Amino acid sequence: NNNNEEEDNDHQKNGGKKVAIMSLSGIMNKLISIDKDKMIVEVEGGITLSELAIMLQSYDLALENTPSLLQVTVAGCFGTGTHGTGTKNKLLTDMCECLTIVCGDGIVRKITDKSMFVHLGLLGVVVSLTIRVVPFYTMQQKCYDHITTSSCIPKTAEVLSGAESVSIWMKFKKDGGCETQGAQESGEAQEIEEEEKTEEETTKDDVIVWLRNKQQNPDPQIFQKEDQVIVEGLSGKLRTDLIPIGEAPDWPVSATAFGPWYDILTFFRLGSTLPITNSIQTEWFVDMRDLEKALTLLSSVPSLAPVMAHGIEIRAIAADDFILSPTNRRFLNSQSPSNNVEDGPISNTFAALHFTLDNFRDGVNEQSEKMTSSSSSSSSSSSSSSSSGQVSECTKRAVSNIAMTLAPLKARPHWAKLTNVDFLNKKNHQQGEGLGGDRGQLSARLSSHSSSSLYGDVVHEWYGGESCSKFWNLMIEYDPFGKFRSDDFDKAVRETLR
Repeated sequence: NNNNEEEDNDHQKNGGKKVAIMSLSGIMNKLISIDKDKMIVEVEGGITLSELAIMLQSYDLALENTPSLLQVTVAGCFGTGTHGTGTKNKLLTDMCECLTIVCGDGIVRKITDKSMFVHLGLLGVVVSLTIRVVPFYTMQQKCYDHITTSSCIPKTAEVLSGAESVSIWMKFKKDGGCETQGAQESGEAQEIEEEEKTEEETTKDDVIVWLRNKQQNPDPQIFQKEDQVIVEGLSGKLRTDLIPIGEAPDWPVSATAFGPWYDILTFFRLGSTLPITNSIQTEWFVDMRDLEKALTLLSSVPSLAPVMAHGIEIRAIAADDFILSPTNRRFLNSQSPSNNVEDGPISNTFAALHFTLDNFRDGVNEQSEKMTSSSSSSSSSSSSSSSSGQVSECTKRAVSNIAMTLAPLKARPHWAKLTNVDFLNKKNHQQGEGLGGDRGQLSARLSSHSSSSLYGDVVHEWYGGESCSKFWNLMIEYDPFGKFRSDDFDKAVRETLR
């Protein structure tokens, strides 16, 4: 409908192209075939992880890894590099054995080269996937609280290697007037009211740790000790009550529990109502050996704590060989210090730092830049639950400061979440200009500088892995007219290949 002003504006932003958002959810969501001898299944691209989990259970099968929630499509989470947690667990993409894609040139292709599987929807529409599965299993989860941030930071990398699956929520203190700094800087007269808490109540939720291991039967001794050692030098109290997020009593995040893999590996239990908030997600990856330094630096960022109601979620991811993966082994920093933890589980591992940022500090009517995506994808995991589709100035400031703070550690952003393009400008970074000319410009779109510095040819052949040009050339071959990418993205890639 060309009479739609908003649609016309979107066309102009994309070089005059008409843009269609395609979703296979609820349409192409079938289980096509099962091969229990080879332990693989073929599914349609629009099937969600929750739908697949239910289907697999009837065959006594399971997935070996999941993200924090299951309400995302398999094609979307595999293609964007969605991950779970565990020092031996790579991206969920690693479970994929074959992709069937309708490419931009109209040809249906099967892709078995795993290095191409983090594709961002740039190769075409994923209509089916062949996925590796495992026998059905149950898990025991231990949840700990009453841990202080200061005591946990030096032990975080060690905690992450202490079980098959580990997640950590960590809050930073709002001292030094940080609660209102963002509002004051943006001209807000808004008061932030907080209930007074005792020291014990504040400490209780400063850090929450979940340790998960496969187990056939629940541990009968688990509740006999309230205070338990998590790792040497770090103790906590075993928690049994649900984590209060969203509307009571339907709090979806469990504490100490035993159950099927799909309820324990995820924060949001199967069938639970997801809490909908006006929030923005951003996520960054650092070498696990740099984690203590990263957390120490982040804890001193003044504009961060006021917009982080739930703190940072910290997870571990094993290095991989997917060309466009932000956890590709080429990003491991061989010069990183061990942080007083013996190299071993963490030497080939990244830490994921996920931020859920409140997006309401500047008021709902503020005219901020709308978020855009880097490419048109057939389906993807959600990067924001912001009801307005706009990014507040306080949230922009927080995302910018996260990027600047983690830059010395060579952190990479998650493809499917919000980041600051200008900060990734290699030239500006080398000149020490941080965010370049305009600190407020946020977009998920890549610039030519960012694509070449992170995913170009120059710096990625030293370790013997695949050159990124292999992916970009294949993308151009499969989609010569750029049906699945914007003009800006196409220009950036072609400049990278020069």
